[in-house]
Amino acid sequence: MDEDDDDDLDDDETSAEDRRWKRQPHAHALTVILGEASSLIHPLAMWRDGIRGAAPVMDPVGVDIANMCERTVEKLDAEAQTLATTVGEWFVEDRDVMEWNATAVAEAAGRMQQRGRAEQQPNNPQRDLSVLDATLEEMSFLCQVISRYCTFSSGVLPRPSIGTNGAASAPSSDPNQSKMYVHLQEQSLHYSALETHLARLNFRNALNLAAPVEIVLGRGVRVPSVVEDSYYVGQRAIERASSTLSDRAVWTLGHWVCELWSLNGPEGVYGALMEGRGCLVEPKREEPKKKKTKKKKKGGFAAAFLDALDDNGDDDDDASPGSAPSSGNFLGGLGGGGGGGGQSAVDPIQVHIDSQLCALNGMHSASAACLALSNLLGSLYGEGGDEGGAQANGTNGVSGPRNSPPASSSSSS
Repeated sequence: MDEDDDDDLDDDETSAEDRRWKRQPHAHALTVILGEASSLIHPLAMWRDGIRGAAPVMDPVGVDIANMCERTVEKLDAEAQTLATTVGEWFVEDRDVMEWNATAVAEAAGRMQQRGRAEQQPNNPQRDLSVLDATLEEMSFLCQVISRYCTFSSGVLPRPSIGTNGAASAPSSDPNQSKMYVHLQEQSLHYSALETHLARLNFRNALNLAAPVEIVLGRGVRVPSVVEDSYYVGQRAIERASSTLSDRAVWTLGHWVCELWSLNGPEGVYGALMEGRGCLVEPKREEPKKKKTKKKKKGGFAAAFLDALDDNGDDDDDASPGSAPSSGNFLGGLGGGGGGGGQSAVDPIQVHIDSQLCALNGMHSASAACLALSNLLGSLYGEGGDEGGAQANGTNGVSGPRNSPPASSSSSS
């Protein structure tokens, strides 16, 4: 029975991986190409290095074998770079990366006068954020695979070839000037711009949907939803950027996150809280009491007369005293109600106090979010400016512990 369960689990994992490769065909092709190239290059490089260690005492046959291994490694690497670069160019074309990048640059420069007309175009890929998110997910994996292969090839290719006299000559190629390395820099640049663009759009959507959220049930402790949403936007951007193994991507997104939570940023969380975005606590109104339904009684004229008297008494009880007309301002609109309808009056002072407390809780939660994001960057790249820690260790940095949501740390007011 346990073996059947293990087989079912393996089938589920295989089907999930197949679905992922169907969603990311370019990443699948690139992984196969570079994986096969690495499996062919590694034993040849080990053989070459073994012969090279015995260079002072080896015969001309060993020299020829070492040089043959060197040329074969270079040929395999050149073919792998050509194929991988071609797949990367196909990805840029198929996923409309250049169009997305042009939109991001124009949006950042404030040249989006025709944004409304572009949103009405049904075939315009620039407004579907889910498509952009899927594109960035595949692009981050492409950057990770290429970066890992560049790290592998840098330890294999810059080996001096051995001459017939046993002397070592200069390296035949520079990995930092290879075709794939240049392509990696281009992909990293596109990714940084598009990830920043997506994060900015997600923050604006969170700002438009901001509303007080009760984080302690039954106690009335509320925090603006924009704080927690912005935290997850920043966390998602930083973690996905770190998975690319690109310093440029991480520091570009980290700089944007700092601007998002800065006190003096052009648009950010603190500015929204100071403006009261998502801090207005809606007043609670009591619902009118429902009239009890009475069953029809048989009793002729006397019973009907008594029922009519009862209905008249209920109407008198439900009538509310008239109220003076409101002054037309916001507080008057909250406190008025106009009389009638069975709704209780709303205290505008209490609404104002609740809204101010919600904003203060949001600021406290925002400070906790800043600390959590700082700890996240520290866990990914270490303290003391070790920005190359993830690349040096060959890890993507995503497997680190996640920080708790900031809203849960907000104190009760």
